[in-house]
Amino acid sequence: MYETRSVTYKYSEDEYSAVCDKFARKQIALEELKQEKKDVAKEFSLRIKEAETEQRDLRTCLRTRTETREIEVEGRKNYATGMMEYYGVSGHFAGELVDSRRLTPDEKQLRVDQDETSRTGTQG
Repeated sequence: MYETRSVTYKYSEDEYSAVCDKFARKQIALEELKQEKKDVAKEFSLRIKEAETEQRDLRTCLRTRTETREIEVEGRKNYATGMMEYYGVSGHFAGELVDSRRLTPDEKQLRVDQDETSRTGTQG
């Protein structure tokens, strides 16, 4: 009766060369898989971060009952108050003062051709 046993086998030069080639191909494939894993993990990390940011923003909206929106505005210098005032130009915010800030020193300078209305923000 025969049985099977594991024994050490010495490669010929051709066999050794073939195993070396196979090892090199497998090593390259392994490195490609590792890089693919990194790329996929990076993509998922970005997707998770975006989802977390969206959840944080929604949580803030729920807590404050408000949201920040991008709208078109018209900036008007109010020399009487020293403020740059921003008014909505269309939609829900049309004509409404939506933001303001102090005039910069350059913005406070009047041009020679500006009239009393522009300078004081009032007529007369």
